[in-house]
Parts: sequence; structure tokens; C-alpha cells
Amino acid sequence: MTYTVESTDSFRKEIKKYKKHSELLKELDNKIQRLQIDPYNVGKRLSGILLH
Repeated sequence: MTYTVESTDSFRKEIKKYKKHSELLKELDNKIQRLQIDPYNVGKRLSGILLH
């Protein structure tokens, strides 16, 4: 199952500050992997509809 996640303008603006911080990017990659395995039981509540 594949989901499309749209980032907000504020997220894109903030992430640019950290793009050279490999530890942060590694954590984001780990979160994405966990979401791919079980998107319904990872993290906090999601807003919007999950499209697949």
C-alpha cells in the first residue's frame, strides 16, 4: 500500500534549516519506515484522508 503525504509550506521551510543534520534525517527515515509498516498505529492522530 502506498500513501501520498503532502507537506505544508511551513514544514518545507523548517526542514530546509536541518537538511544537513544527518541525525534528524535518519529519524525522519525511521518514522517513514514505521508508517509504511503500520500507518494506523504510529505517531499521533493524522489530519485529513489517507489516499492510497
